[in-house]
Amino acid sequence: MKDRLLSYYKNDFLRHNVIFFIGSMTVAVLNYVYHPIVSRLLSVEEFGELQAYFSLIVQIGVISGVFGRIILNIKTNISDTDDGQIVVSHLYSLSTIVTALIAATLIIFSPYIGAFFNLPGTIGLLLTGAILIISIPLTFAKFELQAMFLRRPGLRDFEVDACHILI
Repeated sequence: MKDRLLSYYKNDFLRHNVIFFIGSMTVAVLNYVYHPIVSRLLSVEEFGELQAYFSLIVQIGVISGVFGRIILNIKTNISDTDDGQIVVSHLYSLSTIVTALIAATLIIFSPYIGAFFNLPGTIGLLLTGAILIISIPLTFAKFELQAMFLRRPGLRDFEVDACHILI
């Protein structure tokens, strides 16, 4: 029995799947527990406000995700690194400008947006705009790591995700 368990541990495929399963289940439990805990800590209005901010961040963050997917495609399919790097730098600049414009609009019009969504203050919208600006380099770093993974088969997907979390 002991030898059989050791053979399972030595199998990289099974070991990595067990690690992935444990991580996925931990995230699922945390997501499941998040709502009851936060709903007990916050009032209904505060909970709705928090969810509104999360939804704004995710919806606007889709833009940088689209740019990141394009960069992933360019990095993995263009063999000439100079041309690919020029296109990537232009896309990075374009994504930064678009997200900065959205964040600036969010910050400038935060009193009006807050009144429209019945939010009590504008500090949350200001923080949302700052989070959007901060998320751009992190998103691009994640897609750069994924491109590196696709070009170098020695890297594993969970290592790319671990590097993204560290960044």
